Amino acid sequence: MRQYLNDKGYALVLVLLFVTIISLTMAGLSLKMTNDLKQTDKEQDSQGAYYVAEGGVADVMQMISDRIEDIAESQKSASGFYNQFEKEFIKTQKVDGFSKNNGESPFAYVTISKAVGSPQGQYQIESIGEIGSRKRTVAGAFKIEFKEGSGGITLPPGMGIYAKQKIDLNNNAVINGDAILSGNISGGLSMGNNSEINGTAYVQSDKVVDRGNKAKVQKVIVGNLSVPDYQLPVFPAKPNIPATKNLTISGNKTELINGDLAGYNNVKLENNAVLTFNTGNQDTTIVMNDLDISNSGVLKINGTGKVSIYLTGGLSLNNNSVIEGKQTKNLTIYIGPSGRKNNPREIKFGNNSIVTASLYASDANIEFSNNASIVGVVVTGGKSVRFSNNSTADSQDQSTLIYAPKAVVEVNNNAVLYGSIVSLKTTLGNNAVITAKKVNTEDNPIFSGGNNAPAHAEISSPNIKEK
Repeated sequence: MRQYLNDKGYALVLVLLFVTIISLTMAGLSLKMTNDLKQTDKEQDSQGAYYVAEGGVADVMQMISDRIEDIAESQKSASGFYNQFEKEFIKTQKVDGFSKNNGESPFAYVTISKAVGSPQGQYQIESIGEIGSRKRTVAGAFKIEFKEGSGGITLPPGMGIYAKQKIDLNNNAVINGDAILSGNISGGLSMGNNSEINGTAYVQSDKVVDRGNKAKVQKVIVGNLSVPDYQLPVFPAKPNIPATKNLTISGNKTELINGDLAGYNNVKLENNAVLTFNTGNQDTTIVMNDLDISNSGVLKINGTGKVSIYLTGGLSLNNNSVIEGKQTKNLTIYIGPSGRKNNPREIKFGNNSIVTASLYASDANIEFSNNASIVGVVVTGGKSVRFSNNSTADSQDQSTLIYAPKAVVEVNNNAVLYGSIVSLKTTLGNNAVITAKKVNTEDNPIFSGGNNAPAHAEISSPNIKEK
């Protein structure tokens, strides 16, 4: 009996020992599993932070891709495009909206910066993804390439004058090229004594042509005309450049200005003063209120970059003064709205002044007088463009376009123009001569957002790597 009781005691000890061993084993396994799960959570959080960092890059790059086309179309020039892009995107922004991970909300801080020492359009992107205390960082480079529009307008080959309502040729006036009149009023094409059209007159009906004594026209084509509805290009918005300082140069002094952006209140050049904007190979935007050049003053452009001058006030050029762009497409002067519908701004070029540039006046009337001359493109939404007292657009090396679809264009006595005129009405004074010459508007900034492809931008995908 005593032996039996001893055997039961041994069995109890063995059971307790077995239970203890099993409990310790299970506790160890549970601890290991807990540590493994914690390690797995950490690894998942770390990997998740990496994916969040990548997701931040993808979100911001999509935002850029969605925006750059609108910026390109609104700015039209490379300098304007990159300035606006950098104003909007050179910064650090928080990207959230990711799904929660273990109850925590992931997010990323994404920074865009200019690539140091790299050409224009090269940028860096860095994204720090965070989940809880875990962080991962990725970075890469991308490029944005701005492409100017291939706009322009369609001008019929050989066209000297297009008028919507009326063309008047006074005595001995000559058009060396075609005349196109879309209006159908009787006598709409009026030819004075000894006037000539050395080309084709396109009219709606026979009654339109009224010929004076010995007036000559090589050919008349009557019938329905297929003529574009010539519209004004979109006038650009004023650049956001402060214009607070005045600049006056006079008395044989010369000043050189470097840089890609500048703002002035009033600029005055007089008495042989010379102001040179040195652009290098970069496009430049300059804002002024008034520009007044007189008494042999000179405004020059050096460099291969394109220069846009935006005037909020007036422009005056007199007494042997010069505005000189190397090529007409390299210097464009925009003259902003006058804000006076019934009394628009008057822009005058007089007394042997010379302009080699493209001009676009929102609503101003323009006059060239007293031997003033222009080589380039003149666009206005105003009601009048006048060439008087031997003023000319007479460079045989380059052509001039007078594009004023709302205006009466008067080319008065003895004036000479090589190029084309688009107008509401055109009058050629005694002995005035228009010689048709092809005008290339495709690479002119005024028409770069014209009837064909607008300006646009292309972006490369960043090659993302972990930092």
